[in-house]
Amino acid sequence: MGTQEDYKKIAGEKPLGIFVREIVGVDMNVAKEAFSKYLDENIFDANQIYFVNKIVEYIVEKGVLEDRTILMMPIFSERGSFSNLFDQKTFDGILDVLDNINNNAGISRVV
Repeated sequence: MGTQEDYKKIAGEKPLGIFVREIVGVDMNVAKEAFSKYLDENIFDANQIYFVNKIVEYIVEKGVLEDRTILMMPIFSERGSFSNLFDQKTFDGILDVLDNINNNAGISRVV
């Protein structure tokens, strides 16, 4: 059993929730459920669903998405940019889902 000082040597000032998620990631089903309304093929086109699936894959691997500017990187935008694929209401809704995921890990707000 370690002490708080032992934890700080390993994780620094990182909140425990983020540290754990970086190690184990997030379950794919949990991440897909968080974005389920954006993965409905009857509402969104293939490019929009692809974009949201890229976000889900990122969260499954990394546990959180702290920096929103990542969404502008080619891995996400190869089929269209975030702002071109989604209207403002949907754009804000997806960002709210990201905020909730990050809040659950101990991040108060993404950049």
